[in-house]
Amino acid sequence: MSTGTGLVTYTVQDLITAIRATLGSSNQNNLSNAQIIAKINEVWQFELVQEFTNFSLCSMWTFMTIPGVDKYIFPQGNALNMVKSPLLNNAALTFYDSNRDFFNNFVGTLQNYIIATADGTTNTYSLQLGQQITRGYKDILGVPVPAVTITAIGTNKEQQVLYDYGTGILTDGGSGSGAINYYTGETTVQFAVNVEGNIFATFDNSSWTRPVACLFYNNVLTLRPVPNQPYFVQAQVQYIPAPFTAVSDTLPISTLFHYLHYQTALLIALEINDNARVTFIEPRAQKAKLNVERITYRQNDNRRRSNQFYNPQAMGNTYPYMQNPYPPSVS
Repeated sequence: MSTGTGLVTYTVQDLITAIRATLGSSNQNNLSNAQIIAKINEVWQFELVQEFTNFSLCSMWTFMTIPGVDKYIFPQGNALNMVKSPLLNNAALTFYDSNRDFFNNFVGTLQNYIIATADGTTNTYSLQLGQQITRGYKDILGVPVPAVTITAIGTNKEQQVLYDYGTGILTDGGSGSGAINYYTGETTVQFAVNVEGNIFATFDNSSWTRPVACLFYNNVLTLRPVPNQPYFVQAQVQYIPAPFTAVSDTLPISTLFHYLHYQTALLIALEINDNARVTFIEPRAQKAKLNVERITYRQNDNRRRSNQFYNPQAMGNTYPYMQNPYPPSVS
């Protein structure tokens, strides 16, 4: 432990010493330093970030929107969740984390209609889908999620389906192909075989303009309306912190020392069924947890979720969702 100037700084060795004193294990015969560090990391990397949002463990996720692209994949790896409503060109977006609420308020204009009629003598057609077509995308697993599909029945009586995934290319995963201009809606298709009867197109031609709201759902950020030009988007993201690996490692947040101390000691006592130690540690762990909650509340008091009692959209609150923490006053 070092005091120096300012806040006290702690090392992993300080944590281990405190944990051993609490557990009554002063030597490494019963529990090695490596075992204790592993338990500290369980609390540090998993319990802590699930329980609290600490802005010292946050970073900014930034990107530029692409015209016609409404979905953006959340960073993978050690990114955990978004802490606050994203900003678009420094203006707060209305934030939703409910798929149902978002699409109830921002209904897309999905079209599914006959775009042409095939004569059975060719497999190539030029089509016009209208203007400002929403693009498809690839999900976090790299699986295409199409926003445009073109379907027809081949002369072999098998259904032919071409779809996009945001690149302007249409494919059926085989020999069928095509291209779409998302701005103009001009589309060319070449099915794998000659087609006959009606050619159907399914797409979303919602008007492109400046987004005012976003949905964060299933690790995808969806903007509405669909962006009409590049916009700068930034969102504060909480990350899973890097693990401690050595006794000399320094705790990056000194105020978490007692939380890590007692939560780790409690975790170990529970695993070895030391009920007497559990009874001793639990109230101290709870007090340390409450202290962290107070800090978290002061940092994060503007992140209020809507619920059945408080729904700023339903109440007509003009403040951006998640930016005004209090409901309108009642006189």
